[in-house]
Amino acid sequence: MLDGFHRLKNGAWRWTAQRFTVALQPPENHAESRLLEMRFTIPECIAERFGGAKIPAKGNGGELTPESFQGQGEFLYSKEVSASVSSDEPARFEFELENTVSPGEIGQRELGIIVTSIVLK
Repeated sequence: MLDGFHRLKNGAWRWTAQRFTVALQPPENHAESRLLEMRFTIPECIAERFGGAKIPAKGNGGELTPESFQGQGEFLYSKEVSASVSSDEPARFEFELENTVSPGEIGQRELGIIVTSIVLK
């Protein structure tokens, strides 16, 4: 986690800000593509205000097609990405949520989604 993540909660998950960035070590296999997976929750406060979440991202050499998730609950963001990054270097992925709760509306921080894991397979 490079940027845009709040403190760890219950030893298992973190809120994000509108923009958040990760660096993931690619697996050592030599596949032509890899799978970026993020497990996350859209909380009630986001679902009620915005109907869900739209997640555009970029990284590993290009833009990833934005994906929309409707309602409240647990979801899996899964994108095939190019294997162009060497397995010796971490691949950087930048996410930018379309909607967030502004600081002061619920707490003192900007709140986006709740991330439980992000991996590159």
